[in-house]
Amino acid sequence: MKKTVTVNLDKTIFNIDDDAYTVLESYLEALHDHFKKEEGGQEIMNDIESRISELFKERLGFGMQVITLQEVNEVIAIMGQPDEIENPLDSGTAPDNNAEGDNSGQTTDTPNNESHKSTKRLYRDPDNRILGGVASGMGYYFGIDTVAIRVIMVLLLPLWASSVWIYLLLWICIPEARTTSQKLEMRGETPTVDNIKRAVEGEKEITWNSGINPEKRLLPFVPFIRI
Repeated sequence: MKKTVTVNLDKTIFNIDDDAYTVLESYLEALHDHFKKEEGGQEIMNDIESRISELFKERLGFGMQVITLQEVNEVIAIMGQPDEIENPLDSGTAPDNNAEGDNSGQTTDTPNNESHKSTKRLYRDPDNRILGGVASGMGYYFGIDTVAIRVIMVLLLPLWASSVWIYLLLWICIPEARTTSQKLEMRGETPTVDNIKRAVEGEKEITWNSGINPEKRLLPFVPFIRI
């Protein structure tokens, strides 16, 4: 017989074994101490907790009712430890944060990626959308340039009137990538602690450097293809 604890993680209630709770609490405290002095640290922590909650939900989907120490250790192995987070200033090689619009979905090989390979998931892209973000999301998923997909959709309009309804159906059925973890999965990247940190910092840098979507500067005179 084991004592269980009820925890609220990203607005989701989980029943977790007492020993597993102790390990998880220590892990989250270590991450909090690591990010508390960084700008955007709270946002990073919120995204990390959201990703941990998603991983727990996946495991409960196997018919489990309680999160055990084994599941907690598995999740920690996937997410990575605070001391494994790479600092670009220390490594001498800055990450390429100018990959906006790059739909190749390439991932960086890390120990965490070896233990948990990420697969692309189809989401609507809220950061590069004109209507619902369907074309941009499909571009990431299929590795096709977003503009090409938008052009194809526009060309199909006079030939296939039902294409409008198909787009609306995709808009309804495909979920939007709301969290940082979902945006990473949309690009085919593993939502580890390090990647979440990089993504949050990259989004802030893009927001500070320019409040205008680069694609909108490139195509100011063809708004009709921006679906």
